[in-house]
Amino acid sequence: MKRCAILFSMVVTACATGGPAVPALPGAGGPAWTELASEHFVVWTDAAPARAHEIVTMLEDHRAVVLTAGLGGAETKQKTIAIVLRTGDEAGAFMPSGLTAYAWSTPNPVRMPALVLAADTPEKDWHNVWQEHARAVTAPFVPHSPQWYAHGMASYFASAKVESNRASAKVGAPLPSIKLLLEGHPTPVATLFGCATPSCADDLYFATSWALYSYLMTEHPAQLQAFTKRLHELPADQWPQAWQETMPGETPDKLDHELAAYIAHGEHDGKSMPIKAIDWAAPERKLTDGDALTTRAMLKYMFAKDAAEARPALDAAVGADKTSLVAQLLLAAAQKSADKDTAKAVADAHPDDWRAWWLLGFAVQGGPEAADAREKLCSVAAKDPTMDLPGDLCAIPAP
Repeated sequence: MKRCAILFSMVVTACATGGPAVPALPGAGGPAWTELASEHFVVWTDAAPARAHEIVTMLEDHRAVVLTAGLGGAETKQKTIAIVLRTGDEAGAFMPSGLTAYAWSTPNPVRMPALVLAADTPEKDWHNVWQEHARAVTAPFVPHSPQWYAHGMASYFASAKVESNRASAKVGAPLPSIKLLLEGHPTPVATLFGCATPSCADDLYFATSWALYSYLMTEHPAQLQAFTKRLHELPADQWPQAWQETMPGETPDKLDHELAAYIAHGEHDGKSMPIKAIDWAAPERKLTDGDALTTRAMLKYMFAKDAAEARPALDAAVGADKTSLVAQLLLAAAQKSADKDTAKAVADAHPDDWRAWWLLGFAVQGGPEAADAREKLCSVAAKDPTMDLPGDLCAIPAP
């Protein structure tokens, strides 16, 4: 799916709280909103609880596939927010036309990766969900990566299928776009590496990105994992250094020949791999109208062309719950400032969430109060051994 091109070319037209496909709030007779918290996901949904639990299991199983095959079994306790909307029509009130799912990678204002999808997504479209899912669950490990890698990795896992026994999965099967490669010539690797914006990416570019990632997974898996690790360690603009260190000798010209041979003669049916599926508990919590408004405000902010477009939804969320941490983080990002007294109230309401102390530190902007907030942030992290935060745990940058 031409994700980047769609996002840059489409204009979001839903109103502040969504269009007519958005149901009423629970307090006004609309469907109930529920939170399900599994080991690696926080799901906010207005879908039926039974369907929501099914989706949690699918999200966890596919996460195991991506991390086992793509990252060598790397693990983190950092969770991903999954907003599971009841219907595709409801999702379409927020997402641009052409998208069936969307991943919001970090860094972002809520400081957690997020995934948006519809509970009634047709089976034929789930590859789009898994493509975005791969982006979200790898965000803690690869917070920045070159465009070709990001799309190649995500499209490689888009076709992943967990077998019914949940003991194995098939990964790497190509999407229909492989026809472009079989009928023509792939994008030259030098061009692939040099394209860093959606404006230079076309269908052939995306298909070639999949082919390169698939080739590396097949022929150079250890080097690919080493490259991925270095991407995390180096600044975003230094990925060529990571390539030179981990893929010595793999020049663009050499890769052009290797990739052409792989496309023409390689095995493209995917490969089976064992996985360890776990039935994670996912306790439920009933959400309020304020929580629902916060979720919708987050969706508006994700897809708004500017902060002003999302402001009415943010104001509605904050008006319903002034101490909503997510709503206040979004508001701080939108207005590039935070009210000190409100931030203190948020920290009092969420003392065990490091993001609340980050917000307070941002609000006071230096001095003893900022130092105290930083100390509280670090203290929260130190007390919870399961907490795995991105970047410098004690940094308080602007949102």
